[in-house]
Amino acid sequence: MPPAAGGTAHDDGDGMLVSQTTTAISTPPYSVTKATARLISRSGTFGSAKTLTTDGRVPQVAARPTAVFTTTWQQESYPYTIKAMTGP
Repeated sequence: MPPAAGGTAHDDGDGMLVSQTTTAISTPPYSVTKATARLISRSGTFGSAKTLTTDGRVPQVAARPTAVFTTTWQQESYPYTIKAMTGP
């Protein structure tokens, strides 16, 4: 699965970038896909990457007017649940 990424910004200039990475492993299921998020300051400085899940794909992010971001992703393993997290 190719890497996926997305991002958004608040009116005040702060932003968030979300991405997924797939890593091969030697045991079934032979790969793991994790979703991560990074804050971006209005000056363009990236914060450290935070792992949202080690079992997720297709991450998305949206900005709320109250300076809060909401991220969503789909669980990669069955039952493929849609998960979400809200925060700074």
